[in-house]
Parts: sequence; C-alpha cells; structure tokens
Amino acid sequence: MSAPLSSPAEANDQPNFARLHGEACWFCGAVNGPLTPAGEVTLDGDAQVWQVAACQAHQGRRV
Repeated sequence: MSAPLSSPAEANDQPNFARLHGEACWFCGAVNGPLTPAGEVTLDGDAQVWQVAACQAHQGRRV
C-alpha cells in the first residue's frame, strides 16, 4: 500500500481538467455546492497561470 499523496497535482502528475479550470475543489475534487477562489497554480514547465477553487470544507485554504 502506498502512502497518501500530499496534493492533487501529484496524483497523476497533472491535475484533472475540472480542478485545473476551477470547476472542482483543488483539494478534494468536489463539484457539488459553491466553490470559492483558492489561489493560482502553474504546472511544471508551463507559464500558464490557472485560477483554482475550493469547496466549503476547504474554504480559506490557499494553494
């Protein structure tokens, strides 16, 4: 059994589309309920800045 990963981006090397586009919680992947801005992320080797979001359970947590 492997150890849990510390961030969503480590799970598959790249975050899924919904998380990366602020359509799902960056931290848990929730899509139901309101989402609030959680900060910005960039991917390795990419200059693109992505605005990510958090669900109510992770509201106030910053990336």
